[in-house]
Amino acid sequence: MLLIVIFVGFYASTAELVSSIPCEYITDEKLFCRQTSFIDSNIPLNNKSIYSHIKHIEWIESGTYILSNNLFHLFSNLKNVSLRSNTITSLSILPFWHHLKHIYHLDLSQNRLISINNRDFQLFHNLISLNISFNFLTTIEPIWLLIPLQIIDLSHNGINTIGYMKIHNGTSELNSCSLEQIYINDNRGLLSFAQLQTTIMNVCPFIDRFQLMNNHWHCACSDLVNSLKHYRALILMDELSQTLTGPCETPLPFRNIDIQKLNEELVCNHFALFDSIVNDEQSQSSSLLSFSRQIICLFLIGCIIGLLLTKSRT
Repeated sequence: MLLIVIFVGFYASTAELVSSIPCEYITDEKLFCRQTSFIDSNIPLNNKSIYSHIKHIEWIESGTYILSNNLFHLFSNLKNVSLRSNTITSLSILPFWHHLKHIYHLDLSQNRLISINNRDFQLFHNLISLNISFNFLTTIEPIWLLIPLQIIDLSHNGINTIGYMKIHNGTSELNSCSLEQIYINDNRGLLSFAQLQTTIMNVCPFIDRFQLMNNHWHCACSDLVNSLKHYRALILMDELSQTLTGPCETPLPFRNIDIQKLNEELVCNHFALFDSIVNDEQSQSSSLLSFSRQIICLFLIGCIIGLLLTKSRT
C-alpha cells in the first residue's frame, strides 16, 4: 500500500513538473517551449512589454498540456511559429488561431490534421511558408490562391483530392498565385495530374521546384496527355528524375508501372486499342447471343408444333 502511495505521489509530482517546465528564452527574439504548458508562469519574461520583442515561437510536443488563450495576442510582432507534434486535429478549434494571422512562417508538421481549407487561412495575408507534412491530410483546398504562399510542404500525407470549394469570406475573388516551391512526396493517397494542373500548374507561373517523389498515381489517358505533358514542360531547378517517381495504381493495365517511364501517346494509343478490342468483343458477344437466342426460339417453336401435332393425332 505504501509503495502505491509513493508511486502515485511520484507520478503526480512528475506530471506537475513536466507541465510546468519553463520555456527557454533562447535569444532576444526566440522562445522555445517543449513538452510543457504555454502559460504565463512558464514564460521567462519579467515584463509583458518584452513580449513584443519575440518574433519566433516554437511550442512543440506539448499537445497534452494546457495552452493559455490570453497569451498569443501579446506577441504582437510574431513572424515564425512552430506547432509541430502537438496532436492537432483541426485548425478551426484552436482558440489562439486568429492571433497568428500576421505571421510569415508556420510549421504544422507531425500533427493529426485530415484536411485544410480556405476558411482557416483566408486572413493569413502575410504567410509565405507553410509546412504541413506528416499529417493525415486526405483533402486540401488551394489556399495558395488566397494568400501569398511561396513554399508549401504537403509530403507524407494521404491526399486524394486537391480541389476548389466555396470560399467562406463572402467573396469569390482569388489572388494571383505566388507559389515557387511545392513538395508533395511520399503521399499515401492517389494523386491525379489533372487536379494538379487545374489547381497549381495552370495558375502558378513562378514555380521553380515541384517535387512529386514516391507517390501513387492515377494514370488514365485524360490525366496524362495534357497534364503530365504540362508538368514535364515546366522549367524546374531539379532534374525530372529527382522530382517525379511512383507507381501507377489505376487503371489496372498500368498498375505498378513507374509514372516516370510512361509515354503519354503510348498510353492513349494503348487505351484506344484496348477500347476497340473491348468493343469488338462486345459486338461479337452480342451477335453470338442474338444467334443463340434465335436457335432457342426455333427449338421451342418446334417443340410446341410437335406437341400440337401429337395431340391432333390422338
